[in-house]
Amino acid sequence: MNSNNGTNSGPRRTKIGGQALMEGIMMRGLDCYSVAVRRPDGGIELEVKPDKHLARWYSRVPFVRGIFNFVSTLVLGYTCLMRSAEISGALDEEEPPKAPAPADEGSAPAGTGSGLETPSSPAAAPNGEGESAGGERPAPLHTAVPAAEEKEEKGLGAGFSVAVSVLAVFLALALFMVLPTAIVGGLGKLVELGRWRTPLEGLVKLCIFLGYMALVSRMKEIRRMFEYHGAEHKTIACYEHGEALTVANVRRHRRFHPRCGTSFLLIVILVSILVSSFVSWQNLWLRMALKVLLLPLVMGISYEIIKYAGGHDNLLTKVLSAPGLWLQRLTVREPDDSMIEVAVAAMEAVIPQNGEDDRW
Repeated sequence: MNSNNGTNSGPRRTKIGGQALMEGIMMRGLDCYSVAVRRPDGGIELEVKPDKHLARWYSRVPFVRGIFNFVSTLVLGYTCLMRSAEISGALDEEEPPKAPAPADEGSAPAGTGSGLETPSSPAAAPNGEGESAGGERPAPLHTAVPAAEEKEEKGLGAGFSVAVSVLAVFLALALFMVLPTAIVGGLGKLVELGRWRTPLEGLVKLCIFLGYMALVSRMKEIRRMFEYHGAEHKTIACYEHGEALTVANVRRHRRFHPRCGTSFLLIVILVSILVSSFVSWQNLWLRMALKVLLLPLVMGISYEIIKYAGGHDNLLTKVLSAPGLWLQRLTVREPDDSMIEVAVAAMEAVIPQNGEDDRW
């Protein structure tokens, strides 16, 4: 990994993003993605696969890229989530995998820490800062970069992932778009709403979304995923500040990040409220159908807002990022050191050889 300490006064911004999994983390780089998962025996399983999403034509078309990126992320996220469940044994065991205790505060244990070097991670931390306390590089983790297996998975398994992802989209549509319209439509039969109909639909939509987030955050398994979510954010922030990816360095950073999927979902809700204000039809079924049809436009606008906010630092972007950062208090929790180790392993596997290639 090349050092990021250049002439820029502030932290650089990277195109690398991630997702919390069951006892693990997925990191998506420029031309590959990695899945790092804590195994039941305490070790870390790392898999790296090619991913050319940034090279596709739609990635350069404003508003259109947001729609395709959402679908692509949804499918990949589900695939990685199921893979993490297999590796971690999360579907079989009551207790989460246990990580070996770190040998030193500032360095990760051999085979699990920040000094990971893999075929898809050509260089390690700058200036040897990722070395362990004893001055030796940790042994490489088990890494899979399956080329032949990648083709085999593009059959029934890939089709199943797409089908489940599409089903998830429809369920989300029903919960966050159709249901609020139906609730307010029923209320409109009892009292005259007039111009308050659209604001009320937006308020109900926002309440359902926040209530859903608050409810799932109380589940034990989801809480652990939210802790891995925090490890992902902290690790990316550490990399963006040009620091060596050690547990001690990562731990110092904030768990909140402006380019978060949670922030994107909230922006989608808020933009949909704004766009819905232009839907004047009062017929319940017509209103629901129009809102579903307008969803691609909503996603496209929301993605451009997040993209702009993530690449700039001014008063406007701070205002745009504030609601999402606040919501992350529900979906992002402080991780423990073993989770940070997993995040570092996933991150190092997708860092490009040229440190400038992944600039936002």
